[in-house]
Amino acid sequence: MAGTMLEKCAVFAVVLLFVTACERKQAPAEGAVRDASVSAAVIVDAAVAAPADAPIDASTEGSMLAAAAAEEQAQLEKECAAGKYASCTELGFIHEELAVTPDHAKAFALYDKACKGGHLKGCAQLGYMHKRGRSVPVDKAKAIALFEKACNGGDGLGCSNLGVMYGDGDGVPKDEKKMMALFEKGCTAGLALGCTNFGWEVAQGTGGVTKDPARAATYYKKACDKDEPHGCKNLATLYFNGTGVAKDPLQAQPLFAKACKLGDKSACKWAKPPGP
Repeated sequence: MAGTMLEKCAVFAVVLLFVTACERKQAPAEGAVRDASVSAAVIVDAAVAAPADAPIDASTEGSMLAAAAAEEQAQLEKECAAGKYASCTELGFIHEELAVTPDHAKAFALYDKACKGGHLKGCAQLGYMHKRGRSVPVDKAKAIALFEKACNGGDGLGCSNLGVMYGDGDGVPKDEKKMMALFEKGCTAGLALGCTNFGWEVAQGTGGVTKDPARAATYYKKACDKDEPHGCKNLATLYFNGTGVAKDPLQAQPLFAKACKLGDKSACKWAKPPGP
């Protein structure tokens, strides 16, 4: 299986990086994602809209965001207690990934509640915790069963995570054709990362699929249109290098910038408009 697996993808940071003209002469390369992380699945938006005529300084904005996050968490707790299982999944993600001090045991209990309540993404999240040994011993068999449950029910994250395991031969016999089918299914189900993963494999010609960077570009675009940073970066790379698409560094630059803004730091050095 081509490339390496990136375990974490939802890193939200804007990186300002100045690059010399000499550095910018080196062509960028596509990146393999193969992400088994749950962190792209549910992100709670804590942004607060301010009146247009009221400038906000940095300290005020920070306190407003913190207050909004606390209010959002309190609302999710009420909804989860009332049996809204999607809120249990989101709350679990907060405890697993967003809290200053992560609480994996609490996250596990919330994902378990969500999964038992029929929220399939909660099953996929729970599977990831079994796979990584978060709050419980590593159990690949349980992870696979939970990913299968989520995927069979139409959850893209479960399909993509299961695809990673088949691609790596992790707890199951290595099967790149099955991996490809699962990545594509994840993409079709609406998981942007599944589109990036499938596009990468198509670009490499993995699993008996004909190597086709032009086709890969269509999957990268699907991912980028849904704000998946690695899809944006990989699409930008194709345009920059003229691989599968007409060479167009000017079209590549805003895609690199978008990928950088969304958290793919490897794209930041290419985000600056090309010089003369």
